[in-house]
Amino acid sequence: MPGVVDVRFVERDPAEKRSLLSWEQKNTCILPEDLRDFYLTTDGFTLTWSVKLDSVVAQQSEIWFLDRSLCWHFLTTTFSSYYRLMITHLGLPEWQYGFTPYGPSPQSKQWASLYQPLTFSCEHSLADPAGDSHLNKLDPTKAFKGKAKVPAPKKKQSAQCSLGSTAKNQGSTGRHIGAKR
Repeated sequence: MPGVVDVRFVERDPAEKRSLLSWEQKNTCILPEDLRDFYLTTDGFTLTWSVKLDSVVAQQSEIWFLDRSLCWHFLTTTFSSYYRLMITHLGLPEWQYGFTPYGPSPQSKQWASLYQPLTFSCEHSLADPAGDSHLNKLDPTKAFKGKAKVPAPKKKQSAQCSLGSTAKNQGSTGRHIGAKR
């Protein structure tokens, strides 16, 4: 019966504290506590398998992507290469569409430009014949421009105010009405 055969799972022993300390000193880097705890629990594993097709164990394999329109697209020759591609693309949704003639959706492009701007801009600058980069097209002078303040017109003093000020001025010249106490 065809399928996956000869699956081997080899778990490595946990790392020793002195190995981690030695690595930290050698690389002048302190590992985060959760990562250190992870390595003290397990130091990874190796998983290998073979694929059996019609009583023959396959020596060569290829990874293909089946899109939503049911078209196949070649991605790579080995699972390790596919896994590296997935990590490079951060496992973002629909990253495989970058290897199709029609490319990723606009939403996927937004996610990619947000989480992997250098990789994303390099890929698309090669594909874009104009060489336009999709990165940082924001014009800060327009984006952060406030509402234009219209200068308030100067208020003209009403006739009553101007008459009152005239009376005050006349009063100061010495003409006083009323008794002085």
